[in-house]
Amino acid sequence: MNLQIKRQAKTIKEYEQIIDKMKSQIEKSQLGEKGGSAENSTHSLQ
Repeated sequence: MNLQIKRQAKTIKEYEQIIDKMKSQIEKSQLGEKGGSAENSTHSLQ
């Protein structure tokens, strides 16, 4: 039981690292899109 909890905690930490990497990639791509394509996407949503 205790070993299973440790494995799950390790898996959760790995997923958190992946999520952090994905967040930073999204932020970088959003900064790159601010040149005009981001405005176009917001207008299409309205």
